Amino acid sequence: MLEPLLQISGEEACQQYMARRAVPEHPEYFARWSSRSETLRQEYQRQRILLTGNPREFIDLYWPETVRSDHLHLFIHGGYWQSQHPDSFGFIARPFLQQGIPFAVLGYPLCPEVSMRELARSVQGRLITLWRERLSLPLEVNRLHLSGHSAGGHLAGLMGCQGWGEELVDGIGSVLSLSGLFELSPLLHTPVNDPLRMHSDSARELSPLRLNGLWSTPYALVVGERESVAFHRQSDIFGVHLRTQGIPCERWDAEGCNHFSVLDDFAEPGSASLNWALKQILPDTA
Repeated sequence: MLEPLLQISGEEACQQYMARRAVPEHPEYFARWSSRSETLRQEYQRQRILLTGNPREFIDLYWPETVRSDHLHLFIHGGYWQSQHPDSFGFIARPFLQQGIPFAVLGYPLCPEVSMRELARSVQGRLITLWRERLSLPLEVNRLHLSGHSAGGHLAGLMGCQGWGEELVDGIGSVLSLSGLFELSPLLHTPVNDPLRMHSDSARELSPLRLNGLWSTPYALVVGERESVAFHRQSDIFGVHLRTQGIPCERWDAEGCNHFSVLDDFAEPGSASLNWALKQILPDTA
């Protein structure tokens, strides 16, 4: 049974899930992320691969100067499945590259250009293709580690579920979700859903809380301390859902963070989120 908080609708759902409304200064975060990412691209080489006919379907690879691992960390951006671009999120790569870990940012088509199901299948397709062609990359990749923020946190979690991640079972080493959404039905009667065009059946199909996991790889679910109660309960309940299936899952709050600064925290050396992600690849990371 889902808790009543995850079954809210109307104005209550808007108050709980409209993250930009709760953080009016959110454009400042977007501008800073873009600027920091441009600076990183001046220091590290970026290679755009696995393009399709859709200009938003690709993966950006960033390679460290000295490689210490054959594992790749891949980030999936947020934007409520309808905004943002991978160019703004390269800045997250810096602490990984400094540790010698290859890093990638995944691009996917946005709603309403595609349906939510098509969007998720695009993410699935890029990951499967990356895993199949990993030995043809500039450096060999033997394991993928996923992270995502907000909508990207949902997509990262979804790729570990039945019906979505079967072809990736041998490839995924860990999943980190920052402010993820795992039950989508509360969004059905909010403005968020206008471009998504979800209905009850598609929301169920795309909700990790309604699906079983595929592997026992470690999960971490992180929410900003200052986020709404609904975002906290989404991760709380999904964590229980995973652990009930025997899937290891850690859950904590990023101290002092809102829905957007939780991503800055992830890129901050010494943060709990970053340390967790690094240790999944290099267990001896300080």
